[in-house]
Amino acid sequence: MPTPLSPPAVRRGQIQLLMAASATSSFDRFVTGPVLLSLAAGLSVSLSAAASVASLYYLLYGIGQPLWGLCSDRLGRVRTMRLALTVSAAASVRNVSSEKSLWPGVSSRLMRQPA
Repeated sequence: MPTPLSPPAVRRGQIQLLMAASATSSFDRFVTGPVLLSLAAGLSVSLSAAASVASLYYLLYGIGQPLWGLCSDRLGRVRTMRLALTVSAAASVRNVSSEKSLWPGVSSRLMRQPA
C-alpha cells in the first residue's frame, strides 16, 4: 500500500527520464575538456584557440539559460520546449543539408584569428 510520501510508479519513471535527459544534455560540457587537445589537432588550430571557442560556447550557453527561463515563464514550459526543439531541429537540418556547414566555418574562423 503506497504511503502519501511515496511517489507513484509513473512519477518515478518520469523523474528517471528527466534525470537521463539532464545527464545527456550536459554531457558535452563534461567531455569537451578531455578531448580539447584532439579537437585542436583535428582542426589544425592551437590549443588556446580551441579553448577560446569552447569558452565562448560555455559563456553563451550560460547566458542563454536565464533567457530560456524568461521565455518559459511567459510562454509556458511546453511551448518553450517545443520552440527550442523546433529551432534546434531546423538548424540541424539546415546544417546537415548545406554543402558548407555553418558552425564549423564560424568556429574555424574564430580559431584562426590571432589572439
